[in-house]
Amino acid sequence: MVGDCVSDEERMALAYIEHEPIHPGDLGIWFMPSLEKGEQYASKWLLEDSSGEFWLACKYFAVRFLVGYHIPIARVVAVVSGDPGTLDAELSARMASEVSDLRASHPKRADLVVFDEPVLDHRVIVAAIDEHRRHWSS
Repeated sequence: MVGDCVSDEERMALAYIEHEPIHPGDLGIWFMPSLEKGEQYASKWLLEDSSGEFWLACKYFAVRFLVGYHIPIARVVAVVSGDPGTLDAELSARMASEVSDLRASHPKRADLVVFDEPVLDHRVIVAAIDEHRRHWSS
């Protein structure tokens, strides 16, 4: 299942996956050890910044990819979306709160970029990552 993190509207979606390598620009299903138990699988794009470093990104944030820590599970080859608003109310409220808290706290970390607004365009995401990297390298 793919949530709203990689789509324009909040909705449930089913993903057709294949167990092939995930390439830059692909949407993948990843094991994310930093998430709460039971929620450790997340759909994120694998993006490459201008310096050749890889990041896992969604429309809310990007985190630097760490080999051996972020585990690729499958490559998403197609997404079948439900109707807008098909996430249950409790999950929807919790996700909105988490994103709001993340934006409000703007963690000061070189390996995390938090976007002020949802971003779906990979070029815009990579530009934000590059700007973030420049800020941290100065």
